[in-house]
Amino acid sequence: MKLLRVVIFLSGLLLIGSKAFAEDLVLFETITETKQFHMAEKNKANDVGIVTRVGDVRFNENGPVIGQFYHKVSIIHVNEINQFDMREFTRSIQLPEGEIYTLMYFKGQPQKLVQKGDQFRGVILGGTGIYAGIKGTFDISVITPGDINSVHREVLHIQR
Repeated sequence: MKLLRVVIFLSGLLLIGSKAFAEDLVLFETITETKQFHMAEKNKANDVGIVTRVGDVRFNENGPVIGQFYHKVSIIHVNEINQFDMREFTRSIQLPEGEIYTLMYFKGQPQKLVQKGDQFRGVILGGTGIYAGIKGTFDISVITPGDINSVHREVLHIQR
């Protein structure tokens, strides 16, 4: 019985401890450059390709630039019958004290950019520097749509 109490007590400490090392990091990202690489026939309406984007990272929407992001969106499947494609989104967020790496899969409409208010969720794969060993999830909301100067608000739910 005493051993059971000790196990329950230690389990409770582990649960509390894991929550103590969770944090949310809010970032705003502005796209400054976009490049498209088409990999299918030019005649197809839904050609599969890769889009890379580079941009600035801030702690608030109009604040100073604190880092850069680099992301790649690959169209990995086109469903012409149901008019959607599946996209893979990988990204490196370069901040002064390290980098954060993320991954997300989402369904999109062929040839269309995201719209204001669109929301997405993905996973944090890890990081470097002070972000080494992190994991978690992230949420992105589109504030200003577009290809260049598009602004996204992101909340990284980091677990250490």
